Amino acid sequence: MSFQKVGPFEIFGWSVAGNETCVAVRKNGKVFGFDIGFSPRPLVLADYIFISHGHADHIGAITQHMKKRALNGLRGATYFMPKHLVPHVKAVCDSFTAMAEKHDSDFVGTFIPVEPGNRFELSDGWRVVSFSTYHSIISVGYLLYYRDPNGTEVPEIAYLGDSRFTVIHEANSICPDLLSTQLLIMEATFLDNPDRRIESARNRGHTHLDEIRQNASLLKSVDYIYLIHFSDRYSYNDIIRLCYKDMPDWLVNRIVPSVTAKRCLEILNSASIQMYEYLALSSISQLRSFRVKIHHSLKIQT
Repeated sequence: MSFQKVGPFEIFGWSVAGNETCVAVRKNGKVFGFDIGFSPRPLVLADYIFISHGHADHIGAITQHMKKRALNGLRGATYFMPKHLVPHVKAVCDSFTAMAEKHDSDFVGTFIPVEPGNRFELSDGWRVVSFSTYHSIISVGYLLYYRDPNGTEVPEIAYLGDSRFTVIHEANSICPDLLSTQLLIMEATFLDNPDRRIESARNRGHTHLDEIRQNASLLKSVDYIYLIHFSDRYSYNDIIRLCYKDMPDWLVNRIVPSVTAKRCLEILNSASIQMYEYLALSSISQLRSFRVKIHHSLKIQT
């Protein structure tokens, strides 16, 4: 599992709606993680994890992330999350420690409670601002700024997690720099049948791709748009085909769909089916051969 070059960024995304979502972004030698529904190697490198909300497909691998960092000799990471999640995460860590029958714990980290409008200084010239998003439960987004050696600060990476497109419409009031960030990571859970699915997406706290298409002008100051969280109903080929369909030419060149998870899972599933069929055929062949041998043996005995 490797990073993908997107402009000045290196990105690893693993995201299937309802199953698991995580994104790692590397810039200036620093790796940042966004949501932790899965914990592959690129995410283990992240010292900072920014969690958008409490659904399991976005936070369910947090203890796995802690354990893998401990196994690799890395210090505990810092986890930013909506403030009401902190006691629950601590309780989960305590439960895993108890299940392992240990007095000390590998499940360690620094848990930072977050509310919209909070600002936190990070290391190496980075800072983060949180803002409201519009999901079906309490959720927040994050905007990371980088301050270069000359003191110039630039909005670099924005992460929306799961949210209605409302967050884009209201960006000027909730986070003015959101629409001028270099990299915008946002969801597009639904890709087709807008007449039927846009309303369904909104009711569930999600975004339909057609909302991005219809409001493309709002995104003109964003350099790259990394799309995540596609519904599992869409195949890899569906995603590639639909993400660019009827998009303005200038936007086509900025959109990068997160398809690593979908592609890998499809290949794995296909290989598993082929292996099962091979083993099944082999077993049938062996069974037939065994039956012939038994039948032949019985004939000799009689």
